[in-house]
Amino acid sequence: MPIRNRKLTKSMLTAAPPGRHHSRGPRRGLRALAFSGLAMLMVLAVPVRAANFDVNDFATLQTALTSAADGDTITFTGDITLNADLPAVQKNVTIIGANHTLDGAGTYRGFLVANFNGGSTLTAVTVAIQDLTITNTKASGGTGGNASGGGAGLGGAIFVADQANVTVSNVSLTSNAAVGGNGSDTT
Repeated sequence: MPIRNRKLTKSMLTAAPPGRHHSRGPRRGLRALAFSGLAMLMVLAVPVRAANFDVNDFATLQTALTSAADGDTITFTGDITLNADLPAVQKNVTIIGANHTLDGAGTYRGFLVANFNGGSTLTAVTVAIQDLTITNTKASGGTGGNASGGGAGLGGAIFVADQANVTVSNVSLTSNAAVGGNGSDTT
């Protein structure tokens, strides 16, 4: 019987059409709906796999630090000499040195671990660094202006900001420096 412009009632939805059994009526739809819901839950329950970034030069390390998500791993596959300061480590990551070296060339800062949360507000971040030599890094403070002192040079090899937690294991720090900036002599 065709239904046109009629209000459906509960009895219409649960009643089997003439010559048919309930198992092919609304229950079939309910079973299909339940099955699709279960399938959707299974898809959502699949764990997200963390990424591994293999790095062997400044560019790949820089990309890994800016692209990593919480839970990812950054693995050194060669020694790296910096040609600029690295971006801040702002995600919960593990950095595996694999017994390689991060060299600051006597000019550039090592790791700055601080989650700025997209702005200037610091939020918690946890980083593990293992099996790495950090050498020849240098954090330099800025030059003071208008009769003021120079900026602090903080964290030559690893700077750990407020609300950051860093665990190091088998990490060697050699010939690293943090140097304050020059003060202004203008009065």
